[in-house]
Amino acid sequence: MAEPKRRNGPISEADMDTFLGLIEAGHSRPDAARQLGRTGSDFRSLSKVDPGFDNAYQEACAIGKETLGDGIMVEYRRRALDPESKSDTLLHNLATVYVDDFAMFRRQRVEMTGADGGPIEQVNHDGATDRLVAKLAPVVDIDSARPSANGHRNGDGAARQP
Repeated sequence: MAEPKRRNGPISEADMDTFLGLIEAGHSRPDAARQLGRTGSDFRSLSKVDPGFDNAYQEACAIGKETLGDGIMVEYRRRALDPESKSDTLLHNLATVYVDDFAMFRRQRVEMTGADGGPIEQVNHDGATDRLVAKLAPVVDIDSARPSANGHRNGDGAARQP
């Protein structure tokens, strides 16, 4: 496929609307921009200087992620019900990223930090399953941790004694 000619000048309202529609349909920024003869950078730059467009773009991204997730699930189900179809690792990985029902397959991460090797001052268990948090509970007093401004869980620095 030949690369389209790049246009110069400002992005028209019609192109903005078309771009946002493509994003809502699940297209990536570079792909949506390419369909309009632009680059993804053109629209990223526009987002930085036009708060109204940036808000519309963020909303379109949220809708696009959901739309993409719905499409992935349709294909996932089709392949699951088709005896001739083979499993597809890429499809599973896409589902893990874009479909909330697959969140359990996302990498779980727990961070525990203490200054200079001292007692634990922060426990960040965002995305960890209840089972993993329960395994940590005998070692770290997660229940006494309180949310910080950035959403992490901060305790008083004391670890549970065995």
